[in-house]
Amino acid sequence: MEKIIIEALEPYFDRDNYYNVISQNRRLQGIIRGKIKSEIKAIIDNLELDTDDFQFPISKRIENESDGFLLDTSKKYLDQLVSYRKHKN
Repeated sequence: MEKIIIEALEPYFDRDNYYNVISQNRRLQGIIRGKIKSEIKAIIDNLELDTDDFQFPISKRIENESDGFLLDTSKKYLDQLVSYRKHKN
C-alpha cells in the first residue's frame, strides 16, 4: 500500500524544491527571531516597573462543608496530599 501511494505521488513531489523551501524557512525564522528578540528586549528595557508595592499572594484555605478542611495552600505538597487522602477516606 505504501509503495503504491509513493509511486502515485512521486511525479508531484520535487525533492529539490522541498529542500529549498526548508532552507528558506530556516533562514527567515532566523531573521524574524533576531528582530523579534531585539524588539522585545527594547520594550522590556523601557518598562518602568514599580516592584516596591508588590505583595506575594496570601495562602488560601478552602473549606469543605462536611468536615471543614479540603485545601490549605500554605502546606507543603506531601503534607497537603496526606490531608487530602484523609479527607477522601
